[in-house]
Amino acid sequence: MKPSEAKKYETTTITVDILRETSAAVLVTDSATEAWLPKGLIDYDTDADAGDTGVDLTLPVWLAEKAGLV
Repeated sequence: MKPSEAKKYETTTITVDILRETSAAVLVTDSATEAWLPKGLIDYDTDADAGDTGVDLTLPVWLAEKAGLV
């Protein structure tokens, strides 16, 4: 695997608050940044709803960086 491919699969877990949710994405904040994240690329407790705080969310590092969450 090339180094660029390895980064593609690297994940990170962050703690966020869920602000809004659609069938395709969630709007989250880490208190500094708000970002829409596609549900197909993230993993979180699906029982979490808009308004929930302190939700652990796992996503690819590249997506977290692009969204400004890390």
